[in-house]
This record gives sequence, structure tokens and C-alpha cells, in this order.
Amino acid sequence: VSDIIPFQNYSKDELLSLTASAESKSEHPFAKAILEFAKNQNVNIFESTEFKMTSGKGIVSTILQNNISKKIICGNENFLTEHKVQLEENIISQLEQLRLQGKAVILIAEENSCIGIIALSDILRSDVSEIICKLNSIKVNSVLLTGDNKKTAQYFANLAGIKNICSDLLPEQKVEQIINLQNENKTVCMIGDGINDAPALKTADVGIAMGSMGSDI
Repeated sequence: VSDIIPFQNYSKDELLSLTASAESKSEHPFAKAILEFAKNQNVNIFESTEFKMTSGKGIVSTILQNNISKKIICGNENFLTEHKVQLEENIISQLEQLRLQGKAVILIAEENSCIGIIALSDILRSDVSEIICKLNSIKVNSVLLTGDNKKTAQYFANLAGIKNICSDLLPEQKVEQIINLQNENKTVCMIGDGINDAPALKTADVGIAMGSMGSDI
């Protein structure tokens, strides 16, 4: 977690508390990172009484805060728009700035009002560009398949030395990309860390799921 940006007179701790509570039943790596950060910050984690995840988009959760039920929506712009949440220009502007820094962003709404943004920053392993270079030298092509925004994806692809990027993908679209490669007589090894990657990992000729840091898939 790199940035916590509250709106609507919420404090950073209040925004973090509501988001962590809403995400507490999610297996997504972003959710796990937010929950761990919230626990380290000693903010309150409230019970989630209802939880629904839409793969590649976000979650809707009802939490019980001081005996008051609150509907919290966490996800991308399209997901919030689907739930009738309007995003003002200043929010869109802050999203763009964060993405140019290579950060993944989660929008948080209570009912139909956006109450904040939480941004997360991936940390590349120091040997990534060397590994990609070695793969290139033995004629193994690397492709970045991600649900992240194009600007965030481009930032990390540039650092890693990956030329082929497919961004803004839903889980089923990752599967389509793999099938397209297989139809070109390519053997595909897929590496994934999230529950949303499970269909793509199963479709690939070789599927590698992350161990300690990923979801339990």
C-alpha cells in the first residue's frame, strides 16, 4: 500500500478501516496487502456480513460498523460506474497521476458515493530484467497479461524489458490470449499470483502459481 487518499471528510484511517473490512473475505493479492497493512496500522476491522466478488472488476461487501450496516464497493472505474457511482474530474485526475507512477489503484465507494482511493505499488525483483533478457536469448518470448490499466502495465513492462503487453484484461480475456498463442503453435507457460489467474493457469501448457505471496489456488 503506497497511497491512501480519502474524500468526503473521511480520514485515512477511516478509509483504510472500511476498505480492509470490506476486502477481508477476498483472496485477491491486493485485498491481502490492504488487510495486512491495516492490521499493521492497528485500525479497526469490522465484520463483513455479505460479500460478492466480480472477477477482474471488484467486490461489494456489507460490513457491520457499530451495529450499522454499510455497503462498501471496491474496484475499478467501470465497476463503480456499474453500481451508479459517479466519479468527479478531480478523482479521475488523481487516478491518472498514480498510474503514471506505475501504481495499481482501487476506488472505494459507500453506497453510491466515492469515498477514496487506495493505491498499491508492486516491487520488481532485482533480477527481472536479466531473466527476461536470458529468455529472449533462447527464443522464449515474454508477454505481460494484466488486468491493470495500460499506463501501470507499461511502467512495469519498461522496467522489466517486456515488449508485448496486454492490459485491462478480464480473467476470460487472459484465457483468450493464451489460446490465441497456442493456435499459433506456441507452447505457453503462464505464471500467476491471483485467484483471477486460475482459468489462465489451467489453460496454459504449464501453469505456475505463486506460493507464499499469491492466493491459495
